[in-house]
Amino acid sequence: MTELALKECSLRDNKVGDVLLQCMAQQLKTSILNVRGTTNQAVCACTPYSGISNVYLLTLLKAYKRIFIGMGAGGAQPNISREKLIATVIALPLNRIELSIRLTSSCHSVIN
Repeated sequence: MTELALKECSLRDNKVGDVLLQCMAQQLKTSILNVRGTTNQAVCACTPYSGISNVYLLTLLKAYKRIFIGMGAGGAQPNISREKLIATVIALPLNRIELSIRLTSSCHSVIN
């Protein structure tokens, strides 16, 4: 992907660790980037604030699945706008919850 393409097209340059969310057609797909990549307007890419892990954000987005799908608008494949996602109020993690999520994530990595 060239710098010109990033400027001319509706693309976002995402970094390793960004959380991706695609919500359309009554489905919610989420993932964490493990390589640098680009996305278009069909995917919302989130860079977590300092102090919030990407695993916490990913887990939270999955928990909000029904809420996000309910926000969808459009024709045959109702999509959710990035603006609606950004306006969603989320719970900030407590240190113990954050630690629990990190430990659980580490356990899943070892098992897989």
